[in-house]
Amino acid sequence: MNMSYNLFFFFFILVIKYVNTSVTNDTTCKNGFLIQMSDHYECKCNSGFALTSEDTCEQIESCVEGSLNKPCGNFSKCAKEDGGSNAFKCACDSGYELKGSDCIPKECVDIDCENGKCILDPKQDNKIPICSCKIGNIPDPGYENKCTKKGETSCTLKCDKENEICKNVEGIYKCDCKDGFSLDKEKNVCSFSLFNILNLGIIFIISLIYIYII
Repeated sequence: MNMSYNLFFFFFILVIKYVNTSVTNDTTCKNGFLIQMSDHYECKCNSGFALTSEDTCEQIESCVEGSLNKPCGNFSKCAKEDGGSNAFKCACDSGYELKGSDCIPKECVDIDCENGKCILDPKQDNKIPICSCKIGNIPDPGYENKCTKKGETSCTLKCDKENEICKNVEGIYKCDCKDGFSLDKEKNVCSFSLFNILNLGIIFIISLIYIYII
C-alpha cells in the first residue's frame, strides 16, 4: 500500500512539475538556444528542429508512412488524415491551434500583439494570455497592452561563455559571439575568426579611401 502511494505521489509531482515548467534565464534549451523578449524567455530551435516542449527541440520529420506522432513543427506532430486513409498531416498538439503556419496556444488565437507575440503569462498558473514585445517596445496599457509603446528592456540572459555577449538581433535578445569571433559548433565556444577580422580591415580601408576622396 505504502509503495503504491509513494509511486502515485512521485508521478503526481512529476506531472505538476511538467505542467508548471516555464522557461527562465537558467533554462538549457536542448537542440536550441535561449532568447528574451520584453516579458518572457523562450527556446528557439536550431535549423531542422522543432519544439516538442518548452525547453526541448527534436528533429523535424516529414509526415509520411512510419512518421506517426513524430514532430513536424513547433508543438505539432504527424497524424493520420481523417477518413481512414493512409495519408498523413501535420497537426497541432493538444492545447494549441493553427494560426497562419504556426501552432500557438489556443488562448492566443484571437490576440494580435502587433510588435510582439502572445504568450501564456509565465508568472500565472491559470494560462492568462499576454503580449510579450520585441526589444524596443513594451506593452501599452492604453492600447489593450499591445506592443505599440516604445520602451527599453534590459538583457538578463546569462551570456557567460568566453567572448560571448548579449545582442539585440531582429527584436530579440540572444547570446552571441563578440565582433571578431565566431561560433565553433563542434566545441560550442566563440573562437577568434580571421575571416571576420579581415572583413573589418577591408571595411576600415574602404572608409579611409572614401574619406580622402571626399
